[in-house]
Amino acid sequence: MKQKEPPPLLDRESLKKLTPEQLVEMVLKLQELVVKQGETIEKLKGNLDKDSKTSSKPPSTDLLRKPEKAKEGEKKEGRGPGGQKGHEGKTRQGFGRIDRSESIKAEKCPHCGSTHLAPGERRQRTLIAQLVERPIEIVEYKQECAYCADCGGQVLGVLPEDVVPGQDLGASLQAMLGWMSHYGHLS
Repeated sequence: MKQKEPPPLLDRESLKKLTPEQLVEMVLKLQELVVKQGETIEKLKGNLDKDSKTSSKPPSTDLLRKPEKAKEGEKKEGRGPGGQKGHEGKTRQGFGRIDRSESIKAEKCPHCGSTHLAPGERRQRTLIAQLVERPIEIVEYKQECAYCADCGGQVLGVLPEDVVPGQDLGASLQAMLGWMSHYGHLS
């Protein structure tokens, strides 16, 4: 729909030469034009507010807008990422079976480097799920404790390289699960 063209711009002197009837006609045309332009503006504003979230329009027709940033002093609503304050953490409770058990003797003092170690009284247990032919084998590593005869430091046997302290899944199993979730699209 094509808009009517506004009458040509006239200067004050030209307007003074027009008859009252011509001036009234000109004012009426201008009023009509202002009303139509107002309607067009409202229609366009309504289209701007519509996007794929607020109408049946496809996402490809959305205008690209930067998300509004919170102003200084305003507090962000909702929870932040990660663990929440006051929430009690949970860890796995073991596997229920052990397929293989290995004892790891302390060989060298990490404090002074000495290899003269006296047997200790305690053991530290670490259960790890590993990916093997079976396909998963639960291995219990019993890190034997010893005392350094030179400096008296307490020494534990060193876990194999593919065991990450604090983790209960072996490196190969963690790698497979990571690959399956990222590349295999399994979660």
